[in-house]
Amino acid sequence: MSEATRQAAVMAALAPLFNEGSVLLNDYRTPQTVSHERGPWAIVAIADEVEATTGPSWSTPTARYGVYVNLLDYRRGRADRVMLDAFQELRRQVIAALIAAPQLATRIQAVTPVGPYFTEEGDLDPDSVAQRLAIEVIDYEV
Repeated sequence: MSEATRQAAVMAALAPLFNEGSVLLNDYRTPQTVSHERGPWAIVAIADEVEATTGPSWSTPTARYGVYVNLLDYRRGRADRVMLDAFQELRRQVIAALIAAPQLATRIQAVTPVGPYFTEEGDLDPDSVAQRLAIEVIDYEV
């Protein structure tokens, strides 16, 4: 399998948790635009981490890839506590879905604190809540 195939598998595992079209692939070329009304969002991107080994006997090659999943939601009229509770439940469901997917995620780690996301101008958006998760996937078919 390829790194792109693993990204697609992450997106497929997440799709049932989100509205149609709310799981996006960040290819670092296409601008990502999300609406406050259609949240929550999952933005999947290639992580910087990649490692390949031949294995101890030179016959069991493996590759480890990192995939980022940015979770993003907006207040949409909810109180702070209600918004944070909903976000934490979404994060729990995302982690459960990735762990349950056969031979996909071997490690999931938060790499940013829960906090506001950015506006199109690059300012912090006080009506948003976001967190980046790093997903480690292992491929035995290098």
